[in-house]
Amino acid sequence: MKLVTMEDSTATGQVNMLEERLLVSQNQNGGLKTLPFILANWAFETSAYCALMADMILYLMGAYGLPLSMGTKIVFIFSTATSTMQFFGAILSDSLFGRFPMIAFGSISILVGTILLWLTTMLPDLRPQPCDISNSTKTCEAATFYQLSVICSSLLLISVGRGGIESSSLAFGADQLYSKIHNSERASLSFDKYISRYFQVNLPAVIVGGTVVVYVQEQLGWKLGYKISVILLLFAVLSIFVASPLYVKLKARKGMFSELAGVIVVSFKHRNLKLPSEDMDGFYNAKEESPLTIPSNKLRSSGGSKGIDQISPILSTSFILYSTFSQGSIEVILVKTMDRHITPNFEIPAGAFGFVGPLFAMAWLV
Repeated sequence: MKLVTMEDSTATGQVNMLEERLLVSQNQNGGLKTLPFILANWAFETSAYCALMADMILYLMGAYGLPLSMGTKIVFIFSTATSTMQFFGAILSDSLFGRFPMIAFGSISILVGTILLWLTTMLPDLRPQPCDISNSTKTCEAATFYQLSVICSSLLLISVGRGGIESSSLAFGADQLYSKIHNSERASLSFDKYISRYFQVNLPAVIVGGTVVVYVQEQLGWKLGYKISVILLLFAVLSIFVASPLYVKLKARKGMFSELAGVIVVSFKHRNLKLPSEDMDGFYNAKEESPLTIPSNKLRSSGGSKGIDQISPILSTSFILYSTFSQGSIEVILVKTMDRHITPNFEIPAGAFGFVGPLFAMAWLV
């Protein structure tokens, strides 16, 4: 009976991966010609998303009459949901669906959510009647459960869409390069350039959405502002689908999270397994250069769990950083009370103050 080692299965998986990429490269798919479409999808989506979330608290308080505490909770919940969807989107794209279906689903989801949000500005029945806060004798109408359900559904679709795109967009572009260039050194160089272009596109998209579109929303009205976001997302959907025949679409493979789940399941099933005695060396397998011929009784991590161990410290360092970023709604309300006029006729929108950092970052790049 042949003993199959973990090294053998890993090598087999790598050979299968190389064979698949060799086959897809023979179809003349992938390469640099596909990257502008992927970057365009990312840029349009990023610009629209930043514009939507920059001053969402102002729309919830102004159009729906929500108090600051309730509005802040809603924005925080859906901002957190967006980050969570990126995590699960990465697992689903790597393990089940593949990257292109995940990006396509995310693009459609965020477009539908933004259209629904835009409709709340167009249809009076989807939001409470305007309230004159200067009239103390008039009781303001509270938002109904149906109206809150509509606005929350739109934000949920936006969060799901954002998570689907952001979890797979960068890796999907890398697939186009590595499947086309078989020289590892050239592929690595091309990938480095692609990463640079990726973030060079990201910064202008963030700034345009967080300043220009936000200015339209606050100064010219929510109807026009959200309509611009819908148009941007329409371009995002078109850009990812128009080049669909040109993409390299690698099949989903078992990722490190599914490997970790497999380790947990197998460990639980074999928790009562008795190891043979130490003098039965033939029952063990090890590399020739390895001095260890008998495994210890401690749980050993496989490739998947090792990956988790390696990225966990990196993930933990971002928790405190992003907990400060989640306070953007309060920042917008505080800025709203300031005198933001540069000239008598021009006022900086309150939602744009959070994008001063990306603006200076782009200035350094230029």
